[in-house]
Amino acid sequence: MYHIFLVVVFSGGEPDHHCVVPSGQTLNATIPLELKDKKWRYSQCSRYVNLSVSNETTSCDDGWYYDDSVFKSTILSDVSSICGD
Repeated sequence: MYHIFLVVVFSGGEPDHHCVVPSGQTLNATIPLELKDKKWRYSQCSRYVNLSVSNETTSCDDGWYYDDSVFKSTILSDVSSICGD
């Protein structure tokens, strides 16, 4: 029973993530910063449409980048079930 519980906890974790940064663009020019838990972090669910024109944001329509330093693979990252999708 304990083994099943641990598998669910680790495979169901939500890895740090943000929108995919298009080729030729930088993270700072593509992903807005948000204050979360008293720390500035890159938004996990939005990106700038075109920062050089405005601060307008949109959803991650090109997919997500997942930080795999803690979790190599999770249910959420395998099915891209992030940000209410």
